[in-house]
Amino acid sequence: MIFAFLHFKTLFLIQRFSGQDISFTLNETGADMLKLFMEGKDIHAVIQAIAEMYDAPIEVVTNDVTAFAETLKEKGLILGKYSL
Repeated sequence: MIFAFLHFKTLFLIQRFSGQDISFTLNETGADMLKLFMEGKDIHAVIQAIAEMYDAPIEVVTNDVTAFAETLKEKGLILGKYSL
């Protein structure tokens, strides 16, 4: 089970797993990426959306979103194939 709460522009996630709580803190950009993934967007759509939201170069966003998706997968926050 994952609990989430927003404080200013920081998203806090707490994952309860086997009686242990694991916490994650995401800045505004990380929260936007997670939201897009949770909406079912594939990695290409997330990259495009983040590049447009933040007016950032696609190459930079591609590297950042790919690394972020791998971290989310490792932590069990997203499932499936979220890589290029």
